[in-house]
Amino acid sequence: MKKTLMFLIPLIILSCGHKTGSSLTENEKEIIKSELQSRMNQIIHYNEIGNLEKSIEPYLDSPDFMSISNGQISDYNNFIITNEQYFEAIKSQNFSNSTMIYTFLNSENVIITWGCTALVQMRNEQEIKIDPYTATFIFKKENDLWKVIYAHGSGVFVPIVNNSLKIK
Repeated sequence: MKKTLMFLIPLIILSCGHKTGSSLTENEKEIIKSELQSRMNQIIHYNEIGNLEKSIEPYLDSPDFMSISNGQISDYNNFIITNEQYFEAIKSQNFSNSTMIYTFLNSENVIITWGCTALVQMRNEQEIKIDPYTATFIFKKENDLWKVIYAHGSGVFVPIVNNSLKIK
C-alpha cells in the first residue's frame, strides 16, 4: 500500500492545476501525440544505431528522474552508466511490431506505453531476441520541450543459438 501511495501522490500532484487528459480536445491530443512521437522516434532510432548521446537527449537530468529496467531502479546518473555499458556491448538493435498507447494525464504530463520486439546484435556476434519488450515513459513538458521523467522497461531476452529464431 505504501509503495502504491508513493507512486500515486506524485501523479496527483502533477495533475493539480492543469487541464486533465479528459478535458483536452482531440485536436490538442493529436498535437501532443505528434510532438511526443518525434521524441519517441529519436529514442528508438538512436537506440537502434547505438548513439547513446542522441538517444538520451529526451530524458530529464533531474533528481526527479527515475528509471526501472528489469528490476533495477536508477536515478539519472545510474541510468546513463547502465546505458553506456549496454551500448558498449551491442553492435545494433532493431525494433519491430511497435505499438504505442498514449495516456493523457493533463496538457503537460503524458504516459506512453510502448510495446515491441527486438533483435540485438552484440559485439561478440551473439544475437538476442527480445520478445516481448514493453516500456512505459512518463513525459513532462519542461520549458516547451517534452522530457522523460520516468521510464520502466522489461522484456524476455532469448539468446539465438543458430539463427533459427531470427526476426524476419
